[in-house]
Amino acid sequence: MPELDPWDPWIMKFISPNVGKKCKVAAKKIYTELQNGTLRSVIKDNDQADALVSGSVECKYRCMSSKREESVEGGEWINIDNNQTYRVKCDFIETQCFVNKRLTYNNLHIQVVRPEGVKFVNEGPENPSVIIFIFDSTSSSTGFRSLPQTQQILRQFYDAVPFYHNNKVGLNSRPNAFGIFAGRTEQI
Repeated sequence: MPELDPWDPWIMKFISPNVGKKCKVAAKKIYTELQNGTLRSVIKDNDQADALVSGSVECKYRCMSSKREESVEGGEWINIDNNQTYRVKCDFIETQCFVNKRLTYNNLHIQVVRPEGVKFVNEGPENPSVIIFIFDSTSSSTGFRSLPQTQQILRQFYDAVPFYHNNKVGLNSRPNAFGIFAGRTEQI
C-alpha cells in the first residue's frame, strides 16, 4: 500500500481555493459561543468590541439527545438573554439567532459532560485505559490536514496510534468500528 502525503502539492491545489478573496462585512456578526460548559450569545459590529444585543436580535438554545442511533430529539427552546451566560449540562446544544424574527444564525455546539453519580472502573490489567476515536466521513489525508493540533496532542501526550489503511465497511461509525475490532473487510 502506498504511503499518502496529505500535504502533497498536487492535492493542495484543491484545498482552500478561495484563499485571498476579501469580502466587505456590512452587518453585525451574531453567533453563540460554548466554552467550558458556559453558553453565551455574541454580537459584534464588524471588527469592533462586543456590543449590546439590540431588541431586534433574539437568540435561543436547546439540548439535543438521541433516542436511538437513527433519530435525534430536541428539548424545549430556552431564550438567551443579553449579556448572560448559561451553564449547559448536555453534550449537544443547538443554538439559533434571529434578526427581526428572521433566522440568521444556527449552530450545533458539542461538549462532553462527565456524568454525575457514575462510578468508573479502576485501571488495571483487566481494565486497561484505552480510548479509540473514530472519525466518520473523513479520509486519513483530510484528517491530518484538518486536525493537525489534535493529531499532535494525541500522539505527543497520549501515545496515540493511527490505524492506517482501514477501509469503509459500513454506513457509519459502528459497523466501521466492528470492522476494525473484528478484522472484517466487508459488512455482514
